Amino acid sequence: MKAGARIGGKYRLVRPLGEGGMGVVWAALNELTEREVALKLLRGVDTSEDARLRLLREARACGRIVHRNVVEIYDVGQTDAGDPFLVMEMLSGETVAEKLVRERKLAAAVALRIAAETARGLKAAHAARVMHRDLKPSNLFLHEEPGAEAPVLKILDFGVSKTLQQGADFTATGKTMGSPAYMSPEQVRGLKTVDHRTDLWSVGVVLAEMLSGRRVFQGLTPYGAAAEVLSGRIRSLSDLMPDADARIAAVVDRCLQRDVEKRFRTADELIEALNPLLGDDRPGLTPAAAIKAKPTSIAPAPPPLPVITGADSSADEVTPTDFAPPPMMDDTSAYAVPLDMRDTVRPAPISMPPSGAHGLPVFGRDSAPPDEQDVTHADPLPAGLVAAAEDEAAASPSATPPVVLWDDYVRKKAEVTDASLAAISDGTPQGAVLAEATPKGRGAAYAVAGLVLVALAVFAVMMLSR
Repeated sequence: MKAGARIGGKYRLVRPLGEGGMGVVWAALNELTEREVALKLLRGVDTSEDARLRLLREARACGRIVHRNVVEIYDVGQTDAGDPFLVMEMLSGETVAEKLVRERKLAAAVALRIAAETARGLKAAHAARVMHRDLKPSNLFLHEEPGAEAPVLKILDFGVSKTLQQGADFTATGKTMGSPAYMSPEQVRGLKTVDHRTDLWSVGVVLAEMLSGRRVFQGLTPYGAAAEVLSGRIRSLSDLMPDADARIAAVVDRCLQRDVEKRFRTADELIEALNPLLGDDRPGLTPAAAIKAKPTSIAPAPPPLPVITGADSSADEVTPTDFAPPPMMDDTSAYAVPLDMRDTVRPAPISMPPSGAHGLPVFGRDSAPPDEQDVTHADPLPAGLVAAAEDEAAASPSATPPVVLWDDYVRKKAEVTDASLAAISDGTPQGAVLAEATPKGRGAAYAVAGLVLVALAVFAVMMLSR
């Protein structure tokens, strides 16, 4: 079949939706009502009489079940080649199997809601004397109805269903139908005594997988899974998920009892066991928005800032939470004055040059620590700095002497050699001051140091000669 083909005289195929255990599902359009439907066809390679009977059985089984959690069948017919097909409601969403592939495991609230809605659908099916016998994640669909706040679970594929009517048997003797990893032990054995409690076993297997992300029976092949179901160790929910809720684990354990008499007797009993774990009585699944919503922050909100409505307005009351920033400073020196206090505090004078070789002021000689009451510096200026200032004042046309920086003094002093100082010491006031500022007794100090070195050398020679 290809897109655009016409089926049954009124259904036009639009696009393939997927493949099931016994056929391929297409999105189709009913040309008479212009309604979009899902149309299920047999595979081209499987047109045996047995497959036809199974498809027709699915139509009859679903036709007797009218429930919100069971997919609705609108029509049944045959193609021009004689192949049967089903016309079902169009579903939008994903299967539980697809959700598990994406999320690996589900939150307990979501998994319990899916199990409860599955049990409700099974209750309607069992009341119509039909058991599913192939419940698994791929046959449970989360349908997103337009306008609904939560997805609705739909049970799909009653193709291997069996009616509970007396004498009805559509399964060949000794032939097993279904998926072994989710089948009950009596169904794996192919017993004719299989009843509705086989579906309750499957609900327990699916619920454990949704909660833990792991299968109860983990055989690598269908035969291996079937052998585990028959005689292997049944992994409880506590084995698959050590931190599981004990109440949920008890529900799963009761579903997974090889002895049929120890399981839940009806789907209604299973619903009664699940209802206390749901937290409310809503029939729908937990909304996706509620599941994904992040918890609100508990951090306190910052206090509102004062609202200034005009240039002259001010806040009448200041709360303890109001924050006043510190005053801005124009520099980081010890004598810095805040900008908003310049009208009340005298500006700091030019800082004095350092006197120590380490570049810091030497207290007690030519600088002093600042006083708390006075930010000015009262130490006398060095003679060299005074001379430089007077020299600049003589050259300046104005009466006010300019400020001479320390760097200018050092530069001027470096330009004057010892010889020039001796030559001009008797001639100009500047030369006399600079000569006076030159350290005295430097030659005598050198002589004394030389004598000390000579004495030490003589003493060393005498000691070595002994």
